[in-house]
Amino acid sequence: RWDVARLGAAPSAAGKNRRGLPDAFSMEPHAAPHSLKVTVAAGGPTLSSSAKVLVEMSLRALIFALFARTFVVQAFVIPSGSMVPSLLLGDHVLVNKFVFGGRGQQALNWLPSRQVERGDIVVFQNPRARAEVLIKRCIGRPGDQIELVAKKLRINGRAVAEGGVVQHSDLQVYDRGLGLDPRLVARDNFGPYLVPAGEYFFLGDNRDESNDSRFWGSVPSSQVMGRAALVYWSTESGVGAGPHGVEAFRRVRWERFFRPVR
Repeated sequence: RWDVARLGAAPSAAGKNRRGLPDAFSMEPHAAPHSLKVTVAAGGPTLSSSAKVLVEMSLRALIFALFARTFVVQAFVIPSGSMVPSLLLGDHVLVNKFVFGGRGQQALNWLPSRQVERGDIVVFQNPRARAEVLIKRCIGRPGDQIELVAKKLRINGRAVAEGGVVQHSDLQVYDRGLGLDPRLVARDNFGPYLVPAGEYFFLGDNRDESNDSRFWGSVPSSQVMGRAALVYWSTESGVGAGPHGVEAFRRVRWERFFRPVR
């Protein structure tokens, strides 16, 4: 422990120091209420207060980001054209993960939540390969009867007008009873299929180019991750390596920025 060197000299009998200043302005030890001291810790230098604040803020930001990604919102990239025209290859979407009150959401029961509804575009785990994440439109809820007849959707025995949401890239219709590949037949003529309790039936909007519930069945609610809410970035280069510089800038789909997913 070191004391700071004392400045000045002892006061004179006349109450002034050697520089002729009154004792009230003297920098003598007896003029200050406390002496200034600097202490060096025995274990070496310690982290400064500003560094501690920076580390604490960084940890808080990391914890918040992990919390938000797990329970609130997560970004996904559309890797295929199975949801054209609603979602395009190369769209980057934000997914609302608490809206359905799904996996691990008990701690967030104060947030508004609801059940999956027909028409929702949903992100979920592939029932046959849970490491793979898919995005499709919900067509059937628990207890619904789903049927496709010559590409036309029927729910609970009633024809559904799907409007401009669905597109067909192949006008060919594969009928039953012709000895064709069962997957081709199921693409155009499927069911009737009763959706089990606690599960949902999903189809791609690009109906002839989608791998969906027609081929691997309905999806348990426990594998539902959230609802696609917003396109925040989109580029024609899609995923993976792509063009750079000016060409990459030209391929950005500016008109799709911040577009709600419907």
